[in-house]
Amino acid sequence: MPSKLTLFTIFPLSEDELFIRYNAEKLEKLYKNLQFNKFGKVINSSIGDFVSSTQKLCEGYQSSIRGWQLKVDSVANEHRRVMYKLRSDLLLANDLDWFIHHVDETVDQYVKRFYPENSNPEDLERLEGKTALEQTVPSLKIEGEHLNTRWEVLDNVNKALFEYKTVLRSMDDEKKAELISILKNSALSTIDLYWSEHLEHLQHLIEGINLRQYQQEDPIRLYELDGFTLFEHTFSIIQQELSASLASTFQELSCPQGVKIQNVIID
Repeated sequence: MPSKLTLFTIFPLSEDELFIRYNAEKLEKLYKNLQFNKFGKVINSSIGDFVSSTQKLCEGYQSSIRGWQLKVDSVANEHRRVMYKLRSDLLLANDLDWFIHHVDETVDQYVKRFYPENSNPEDLERLEGKTALEQTVPSLKIEGEHLNTRWEVLDNVNKALFEYKTVLRSMDDEKKAELISILKNSALSTIDLYWSEHLEHLQHLIEGINLRQYQQEDPIRLYELDGFTLFEHTFSIIQQELSASLASTFQELSCPQGVKIQNVIID
């Protein structure tokens, strides 16, 4: 038996998924040059090299997949860290300041969105902005016909927000505890709902990013940027839902000692 020849029993290489997927071109060339001994066994020494190279290609591919998955997971894990901290802080909250913080940020988001620095009179009368702010700050009532400048709007929004927060903090302990208990239950459901939706959106994003890598762009970088934009949107929506829930629940429970908040008219 020749020492340099390795004996191989004939097997259906053309049907082996490993060879077809990772080394189809070499497999086709190999088949054209197959040699057999009198017992029907393949005697081509190049088959050993072919199998070895295919295994290396497969291992390299699998390694790159694992590396890609780790990077993808790291993006989702950072989002998860922030969301789990939000959830944990909610569970530990024993006063309304935690909720008030998100009201402040929600109002700031609405102001930047609906009343930017270059606002014109038409912008000041947008129904969407009025509705959003009035649902967040119960004491605020924006009357469009009285609006003049952006600064007048913001000044009155801030006054209404200050009054709203003052009344919240002045609630008696029993009412405040009842309000916090109700808000926690609804807030947990809200966070869990939007977090689940965000994970689904990230999965859809991965599928789209895989297509965009053919445009010679770094798919991981694209995923990080687009994923961050998605997460910012999700987090903002959660804050808006929490703020609206606080306002509506507070109104249902009414103000302490029968005190009612006066509407602040934007004029």
